[in-house]
Amino acid sequence: MADFNKPYLERVLKPLFSVLGQPKAADLLFESFEELGLSPFTLDASGYHELVVSLYGRLAEDRLIDSKTLKHLSSNWDLDKVPESEVLGSESDSIGRTVVLPADPKSMCETVSGAVLKGTLAKFQVSDQSNEMQRNVSNAMGLMTNSISKLKEASTDLYSHQTGAFLAAQLERYERMTAFSSQINTVDMQRLREKIKLLPDVLAVDNVAMFVADESGAFEPFYISMEEVAEDFSVGLLLASLAEEAGKRRGVVSGFEEALADIYHDSIASAGISPFWVAFPLLVEDTFLGAVIVFGESSDIYTEDETNAIMRVCNHLASALQSCIHYKSVKNLEERLDSELRGVGTVQKRLLPEVLPQLPGCEVWAFYQPSGRASGDYYDVVKTPEGTLSFIVADVSGHGAPAAVVMSMSKTAFRLFLSQGTSIERMFPKFNDYLCDNLSADMFVTAMGGSIDVAAGLLQYISAGHSPAILSQARTGECAVLGEHGILLGVLPGQEFPPTSVRIDKGDKLIIYTDGITEARNDLNEEFGQERLIEAIKKASASSAEELANDIIGAVTKHTSGLEPNDDMTLLIFSF
Repeated sequence: MADFNKPYLERVLKPLFSVLGQPKAADLLFESFEELGLSPFTLDASGYHELVVSLYGRLAEDRLIDSKTLKHLSSNWDLDKVPESEVLGSESDSIGRTVVLPADPKSMCETVSGAVLKGTLAKFQVSDQSNEMQRNVSNAMGLMTNSISKLKEASTDLYSHQTGAFLAAQLERYERMTAFSSQINTVDMQRLREKIKLLPDVLAVDNVAMFVADESGAFEPFYISMEEVAEDFSVGLLLASLAEEAGKRRGVVSGFEEALADIYHDSIASAGISPFWVAFPLLVEDTFLGAVIVFGESSDIYTEDETNAIMRVCNHLASALQSCIHYKSVKNLEERLDSELRGVGTVQKRLLPEVLPQLPGCEVWAFYQPSGRASGDYYDVVKTPEGTLSFIVADVSGHGAPAAVVMSMSKTAFRLFLSQGTSIERMFPKFNDYLCDNLSADMFVTAMGGSIDVAAGLLQYISAGHSPAILSQARTGECAVLGEHGILLGVLPGQEFPPTSVRIDKGDKLIIYTDGITEARNDLNEEFGQERLIEAIKKASASSAEELANDIIGAVTKHTSGLEPNDDMTLLIFSF
């Protein structure tokens, strides 16, 4: 981390972490780095400008935060000095608008209706309030233009008296379609299935059948409104065949086509289904997802207006179906990964010592809480043949499976070096070189390790970029911060790590921890911090290591109001 270009990186990180929280902000940040081809190590003024513009656009487009917070973030990033067109994109070229439409569909339809009845449909133009509104109004105009033109009196070139009633019915139907299209914007397959039940009423047809194509190309019934035939296997095959016809053509097919009528007439008649049917493909670009088949009492459903209106609804339905399919795939992947991480976490916990060694005059206690299924924190305590205690607390950069793998490597190396009789002073250089040979360039380990000779009252420790330990001294009632530390492990080979010696007395307590303790945040984004940790240690009335650990964790939990931790938390306490 020391090699990052801090001035520009921190200007991005701090405001982003404060509004999104560390995990979500980190994910978004690294996605943007990858997408833009930038690196946190070489981020300069130009790269900073490009990065914050991209992040702002992503936050605004995905509505990840409210507008007030977005404005505050814009100020922190100095985006108020950047042209708005560069941040949000320039408006598309468009012709002048002559009619400004209200936002709700009912008022919008009334406005369109008024323009039509005044004979100004040809001059009617759409307001640019939103792309969605433009599409909706364009659809409404397409639906009405052909229908209304048929109602003109040839002799007067004026609309007949029945135009108003006809137009009202058409607009009411369009309003239902518009409302339905907005209601199916979901990623929940079950919710979509429930909404599909409204299709017969929305489309003003007798019955509807919807089939979805699976990965093999076979068709599965998604919804069939005809309850009397829904369970009939042969009818299901027949309907699936109609859906397949729409898939082959990638377009609308109907029972009025002579070739199809010859193929399916007898089967449809024997099934008791209306011969007046139309099958609409569910397409997203050129991907065929399934088909909707509608049945009516007459050939009215074959008119151009009806077909176009239903096709527009099917286009919305296809987009919703694709979202549900993608969401289901992502959820399945998440569940599989979660299951795998659970397995990693289970194995990882077995790598931690089940029982900590105790010595006369020294009680040892540990607290360990991963932030996810797998953790990058590691601790170990071993009693040596000489009667001393060797210990280590390590924190691997990152989270999840990669950090868990490095954690297991750390345990293996620590135990191996101890078994070879390696002193703590010689162990850390070897440990560092081992990690340099085996870690990727973007990973590192912080660690504090050492040895405790209770009989001699001596603590020797080495810190490799780790959070400073706290020594609570019974004699003075003060807390000493053991802050001397060297370079991170796994970054540069060939480093020396000289130990520091400290006197320990009866009643003293040594608290070693990972940064998940001090960096735990509350809802105001304030860290627990070293000062609060020392305050919690001083206030603790605990006499045992276990009680002190509980007091510290209680103080952290109170500070965060029970919020889920965003980093692994480990405490290792020695009470003398």
